[in-house]
Amino acid sequence: METESNKYNVDDLNEVVSKKLEELMKLPDDLKRNKNEDIKEMIRYYNSMSDKVEDRRIHIHVSSLQLLAISVTGLALLVSQSDAMRTTALGKLLFLPTVLIVGMVVLSSLISSLLYEMQSGFRYPFLKFDKYGNQWKWFYYGNQEILKINRNPIFKSKDPIKTKVPYLNGLSRFLSNYKNEDLSKEITDNIQQLYLLQVHNYFKNRFYLQLTVIWKWAFYAIFAIIVFFILFYLCCTCR
Repeated sequence: METESNKYNVDDLNEVVSKKLEELMKLPDDLKRNKNEDIKEMIRYYNSMSDKVEDRRIHIHVSSLQLLAISVTGLALLVSQSDAMRTTALGKLLFLPTVLIVGMVVLSSLISSLLYEMQSGFRYPFLKFDKYGNQWKWFYYGNQEILKINRNPIFKSKDPIKTKVPYLNGLSRFLSNYKNEDLSKEITDNIQQLYLLQVHNYFKNRFYLQLTVIWKWAFYAIFAIIVFFILFYLCCTCR
């Protein structure tokens, strides 16, 4: 079934969005003021929600790194003491399931950490939109001059073309935008930024869920290993 989003090419969709923004600018000023305040409140809401889910995502990553360090150390210890453990009946019984469980934690930690780094380097699609991407008032991506400032922490530039000039050009653009902004321009900029933040929040939530899925299946796998060896032990003792 063809959806509204794929009936047009990008140029057509840009035209559709442009017309809808023009319709928004034609609303009465009182109505635009009310909507603008609501939009700014929603911008604060989505910023807060994205920060919270990002904190949870970071927490999973930190925990994964800690578990990786602990489990690798534990696995190395198990391997080094394998001969000693197998000298006793209990050691023989617990050695293999313990190695499998610790190995599962190592594997899950590695996958989670790798996925986190890939997520962190993800290029959001709205970064490529000059007109409908980040707006100048809300994020530095909305001011192209800021992006020209040298940001290399190792080879710091003292060239004014890469430091002072783009900074001052960015400030000039920022001031011009404020000077030329009226209520209609403000509400159209704000609502575009609100939608961008909604999409950004979607990505953050999906990234967080991807990490939780890894550990959900790791738990299932560890639980299955434990159950299997308990049943295997019971079957062996009942013979």
